[in-house]
Amino acid sequence: MSALADDLAMDRTTLTRNMDHLTARGLVERRAAPRDRRKVSLELSAAGKTACERAAKIVAQEDARLLEGLDPADLGSAARTLERLLASLASAGAAPSINPANGGSNRRRAP
Repeated sequence: MSALADDLAMDRTTLTRNMDHLTARGLVERRAAPRDRRKVSLELSAAGKTACERAAKIVAQEDARLLEGLDPADLGSAARTLERLLASLASAGAAPSINPANGGSNRRRAP
């Protein structure tokens, strides 16, 4: 859970509480690591996958609605400016290291 909390720039206790809630609702399944009981793997259940697919569709619809009528060149310029701002904040230690091109995760995508 610590690695996931770091990736999400989230407090570990908050993440654990959220995972408890999702597990109780049947959206996430936890499995203990066979060699180290302190570690746990998290997997979406079938219901969790369905919920994620529904959420992704809603987000895509809302993104399209919010960005409708905006010039793509302006959006690209704004995105580049925000990426530079995030990088500047992260290098100054004022914000978590976030890679917007990777869905907000700290982890870098392979080139």
